Amino acid sequence: MTKQIDDLLIIDDKEYIICNRVNLYTPQDFGMKPVMHSTGLWRGFRAEYMLDGEQLKLKTIYIHIEDMYQPINGQMPINRKDGLPMCYQNVNINANFDYLLIGHNMVDWNIWQLLNFSDVRGLHFHDGKLMKQVDYSQVVDRLRFTHWWRKYLPNLSVKEDYLWLSKHIPLKDYGFEWMLISL
Repeated sequence: MTKQIDDLLIIDDKEYIICNRVNLYTPQDFGMKPVMHSTGLWRGFRAEYMLDGEQLKLKTIYIHIEDMYQPINGQMPINRKDGLPMCYQNVNINANFDYLLIGHNMVDWNIWQLLNFSDVRGLHFHDGKLMKQVDYSQVVDRLRFTHWWRKYLPNLSVKEDYLWLSKHIPLKDYGFEWMLISL
């Protein structure tokens, strides 16, 4: 399976991968229907967000469509001429999300993206303003270690791990309730 190009959140010039894609902006929000750009970008778009002070904003969005491009916040996209999707730069649209789960410093590649990072944070917003930041790195590190050992100790329970994780990270708030349902 090809690793997908993820949405980003930029904090203090540091790029974090957004692990939960619940209620983020999509090209459909701007009247466009994306199509697959490559096996690494099957969604046909990638968004970059930033914190402007405490305000969460959509900064840049790359979109691949077959129809006419529409303006976003009064701007038309730039043709990058490097084979990448068209780019809307500095759109600076306030984003009004409740929660983001972000990761930095990839240490592993796991189908469950949250386990890939050594730096995992939960961001809580109200009306697009950052209210609280929670460091979940130690919690995720423990679960990653358990998954590594699962190869050698198959009697360890995946369900118990995820239920334990849900006690430490409010998975429903971050859009991961599907994980608990699927166990």
